[in-house]
Amino acid sequence: MKPIIFSTPMVRAILDGRKTMTRRVIKPQPLPDADIHRASLFDVLHIRDEIYANKWRSPTIMPREAARIFLRVIDVKVERLQDITPYDAWFEGCRIGNSFPWEEHKLQQQCRNVMFKNLWDSLYSKRGYPWESNPWVLVISFERCETTP
Repeated sequence: MKPIIFSTPMVRAILDGRKTMTRRVIKPQPLPDADIHRASLFDVLHIRDEIYANKWRSPTIMPREAARIFLRVIDVKVERLQDITPYDAWFEGCRIGNSFPWEEHKLQQQCRNVMFKNLWDSLYSKRGYPWESNPWVLVISFERCETTP
């Protein structure tokens, strides 16, 4: 089991069932002519979030035993950040409203072009991976597990 850190709003989106996909920067970035293949990682992740034991703690020091949320990885792939589709942005938790299904969503491009782009830049721009740099990312699809495996 491996740890993964999410911000508090993203943990809420996972708990609400709005987030079932995440993208993480590949470090170091592959060379331009690298042959990138589908990653083969199927595992269970435990979420390191900012609040456990009713006190704020740094998620980087949270022990596994304090984890409250577990995710089963169902797919992992490698792609460029800007290859995200509006459909994938929806599953990243970028939604305009919560009560309607994807098929009825009228503002699909806005999920990708505005909401996801702004979310990405708020998390990664200061770390040197802004939207415009179009970094290689791991795309991890997951489902919640109620208990540890």
